[in-house]
Amino acid sequence: LEAETGSGHLVVLADSASFDLVRPEADPPESMGVAGPTPFALEATGVRQASLEGPGSKTLVAAKHVSILGVLGNESDGESLATSDLVATGDVQIERGGALPLTASGETLVMESEREGRLVAAQGAKVNVHGRLMPTGREFQLLATSIIFDGQELMASEPEASLQGLGLAPPGGAGLALGELRVAAKSMEASPEGVRFSGGVLLQGTDTQGVPMLLRSGRLWISGAFDLNSGALAPEQALRSLEAADGFNWVYGGLGRARGKRMIATRQGASFWGDSGEPCSIEVGRNSGTISLQSRFIELDLDRFLVTAERGVIRSTGEGRAWSISFADLRPDDRNGRTLVAMAAPRYEDESNQARADFVGFWINGDQWRARGHESLWGTPPPPDEDIGSTPSAPELPRGPLVDNVFRGLMQGELGEFMRAAFAEGNIEAVEDGRLGARASAIYLDMETEQGVLEGATLVARMQVARGRTERVRVSAKEMRMGSDGSMRADKATLTTSTHDVPGYVIETRKLVLGPRPDELWELSATGNRLVFANRFGIPLPSLGNLALNQQGDVVGFVTGDDTVRSIEHLVVGDSARFGPMIGTAFGSDVGSVGRKAGELLGFGENATGRWHSQASYLGGRGALLGLGLDLRERQPDGTQDSWLQVTSRGIYDDSEDHGLVRVPEEERDSLRMWSSARGRHPFSDVAWVDLALSSQTDPGVQAEFFQRDFQRYEERDNYLHYRDGRGADYFDAMFRVRADDFRTDVVEQPTLGYYHGERSVGRVAGVELLYGADLQLDSLSRREGDLDYEFPFLDSEGLPDGLGDRDVMRVNTSHRLSAPLRTDLAGMRVTPWLEGSGTVWDKDAVGGRGVSRSAALAGIDLATTLFKVSDSGWRHSLTPTLSYSSDLFVEHSGGPLVRFDALDDPLGSEEFGAGVRALWTDPADKSHYDLEVKGLRRFNRASGGADQTQIASLGSLRTTFGDVPVGLLHDSRLDIETGKTLYSRSTFAWQPTEPLMLQFGFRRGFDPLQGRLFEVGSFDVRWRVDPKWEIELGEDVSTVGNGNLRSHLALRRFGADFLLEMVLLDRAGEGGPSLSIGFSPLFLWSPKRMGMLDD
Repeated sequence: LEAETGSGHLVVLADSASFDLVRPEADPPESMGVAGPTPFALEATGVRQASLEGPGSKTLVAAKHVSILGVLGNESDGESLATSDLVATGDVQIERGGALPLTASGETLVMESEREGRLVAAQGAKVNVHGRLMPTGREFQLLATSIIFDGQELMASEPEASLQGLGLAPPGGAGLALGELRVAAKSMEASPEGVRFSGGVLLQGTDTQGVPMLLRSGRLWISGAFDLNSGALAPEQALRSLEAADGFNWVYGGLGRARGKRMIATRQGASFWGDSGEPCSIEVGRNSGTISLQSRFIELDLDRFLVTAERGVIRSTGEGRAWSISFADLRPDDRNGRTLVAMAAPRYEDESNQARADFVGFWINGDQWRARGHESLWGTPPPPDEDIGSTPSAPELPRGPLVDNVFRGLMQGELGEFMRAAFAEGNIEAVEDGRLGARASAIYLDMETEQGVLEGATLVARMQVARGRTERVRVSAKEMRMGSDGSMRADKATLTTSTHDVPGYVIETRKLVLGPRPDELWELSATGNRLVFANRFGIPLPSLGNLALNQQGDVVGFVTGDDTVRSIEHLVVGDSARFGPMIGTAFGSDVGSVGRKAGELLGFGENATGRWHSQASYLGGRGALLGLGLDLRERQPDGTQDSWLQVTSRGIYDDSEDHGLVRVPEEERDSLRMWSSARGRHPFSDVAWVDLALSSQTDPGVQAEFFQRDFQRYEERDNYLHYRDGRGADYFDAMFRVRADDFRTDVVEQPTLGYYHGERSVGRVAGVELLYGADLQLDSLSRREGDLDYEFPFLDSEGLPDGLGDRDVMRVNTSHRLSAPLRTDLAGMRVTPWLEGSGTVWDKDAVGGRGVSRSAALAGIDLATTLFKVSDSGWRHSLTPTLSYSSDLFVEHSGGPLVRFDALDDPLGSEEFGAGVRALWTDPADKSHYDLEVKGLRRFNRASGGADQTQIASLGSLRTTFGDVPVGLLHDSRLDIETGKTLYSRSTFAWQPTEPLMLQFGFRRGFDPLQGRLFEVGSFDVRWRVDPKWEIELGEDVSTVGNGNLRSHLALRRFGADFLLEMVLLDRAGEGGPSLSIGFSPLFLWSPKRMGMLDD
């Protein structure tokens, strides 16, 4: 059917159609065709196309059924046809032209004339729309329950829209291109000017790099340049503005987020609004580098990358140290090519520090800052108006020994690259741990000249001493000058240790100078000094000059005339049962020309630093003990590790009887007794380096007799050169070991080479990832048995002396392992079946010197999981059960018995079953924890014929508080089920009833199946801090085997400002009587003894 209407052209293509004229009932039949306008109804089915064309618009409709209502009238020149309504039902497809062209599909379409249409979806379905925001504009997709359209606007209910080809960029620069944006809301209105969403708006999408974005708001308005023929072809130029209202919450991946009442983002900037009760908030960064800004109003300049905000607060919200800066106003200002960032009434706070001022400003290089911002956000720096030069790198600045180097804090990091100057005015004050740290009326720091001035300043210098204790010295002056190297200079300054605002005394100094030295120390001098009391009574004081300080502010020595630093490291006076009356001291000095020459011979360069260490002691009837050591250290320009070497030699001429732990008769040793040692490392890269260890002594008793404390902590006996190179999961090493002392029992490696190929994926089998790992070891070994009066013999695999003496062997071993870790749904259980094969070849056996070979294959399975829970009170509980089983599939041994050099030579062939569980409770709030682990191992069906072994090991510790009293409990034990004996146990109970008093009780027991009870020892230790100056320590070890007193210990310590005086009375079994020693040493060199498990 085709007809011309008053407003256009009507075409209907259908399977069937009927056209009915409806006459008024009052009209007689003979008047048909003559009377006035007559309504008509056009009914069509199987409509392939119904075309309605009106002025400026055209609508195409396809549906199962179409009904068109209209009026047929008589005109002077003939009949006329006018349509009024169109109703289409059943699989409706429409295409509408106009200013907002679209195609859509739905269930029911109702149109009034050719103007407005309403398309409704079927129950439970959606109207599907594809359109353009202009005839030549950007496309959009839409799902909705219904739409209303008129060619100029589009309205939708419960829309789910998809927009593409949008983006945002500042004027004249590249910007941020977005991928597909998906928006859901209660309603939508679209026009060529933009799209408006209302009611529970949810916008989701990504940028072109795949970073996700999400925006929730009450209302959202998107406007832009959508005409592709307008010249704005780049997607990042499409958006003009994006406005969210009635509350919003915006998330940009893990990089940033914002929330508030209202937001407007344009190409020039973004503005955020909140209110006094609920301010708006912006958060940027990730992990430990996350910060947030909260204010009633925030404005971001996306061209200059500067922030303007009303009263608000900046906070760290990441995983690192928590801090905040509150302010009354924040705004930038451009002046003469420089940018000033000004902050009114700032106040800084963290866990222990506060700082405030009336006004703070930072001058930055605005062009460089703008270029960095464009590059970071948009990906491309803007074309500058002029050459801005390269961004200078922040210099490496020293920290400063007494007061913090303010230049270091401002110039390190990214912000320091752009800062030119900083200043503060008004009531400037810094508080550390509730105590005054600094005060000034004005501060000015010039980063370009690296000079600073403090006016009306008071600084608190912290003199670090032991156990966290500090001596605080207040330094005040009308003007202080500071340099970026940490130096400080003040004329007519005052110093005092008084904590009162009006001190009872001060030291007035005419000139105070602090400066760095090239050896990483600091030099302090104060001249023209006078002690002045509150009544202005003064006493002249000598000048204090050339003091050498370390990085912590401790006095380490004096600067001599040849510019070297000499120090006294400790002084000891006492009466020992082993040595009789004794006195000893140690000195330290700069490396000097002799040390540098020695460093050059050892391969160190001109940038090497170091110290000489010398010691001298007179040990009563034993003689003079002398020692000399050299420490060298050097950092390569492109390295992250230091090359270092420590060489020390000590000696004494001694013919007296030994009384220590290892006693050598006089006739079996030389009179000149010496011990020399060296330790060092040379790195080749971050993952590859070579370690050196050397130790040699003239007889077995030197270390134990004259250096007993170090000997009990660790006996130095190794002589090796060890190269290691670890790259990812692969590891290569080479070891060359020698025996320097003939009396030692040792295995010498000449050399050994090893390569470990870490487990990694080699494919998948039946959907399961398969991991493969391997290792290869080539050994040239020599075992040498020493003097069995002082050394243990070589043992076989059962722990008994093998009696085979000195032997040599060449050995090659390789092993290969396949595993298939599986993650199950049963409590997150991880099941790992594995298969391992190994092969080893020896060139000699233990009997006839013939070769030996061995191959083996083992299989096993490991099961483990970790269950985790956090209680409402903050306690964290984890439970880790484990199970394992392994067995050999075959072991082939060809040749005679083996000589045991290490565990690789032990017999193979057995079944092993292991089970264990670890439970851990922790409370991060007060450092309380309870840790208990129990493991069991059963070894049976041993191919070597050895007895079955079943052992259970347990280790548990508890640290918590009962009331306000800290307590600690530790228990470690090994139980042999086959014999029913406890092989080893150690139990400790610690208790701190008051802050200054700590007590600890212990019991240790050892048992050997062959030798019976080895030891049973009970111990008691107590430490009482009487006051900040005095400390008493008492200890006792008693053995129940023989009822002997093994150790009685009494120590009295007096803490001074810089030095420690320590008196120790010690009675150790076997030494023939008690020993008294008096020690005097600088606090920074004294290492406090860790008495027990409650020591932090």
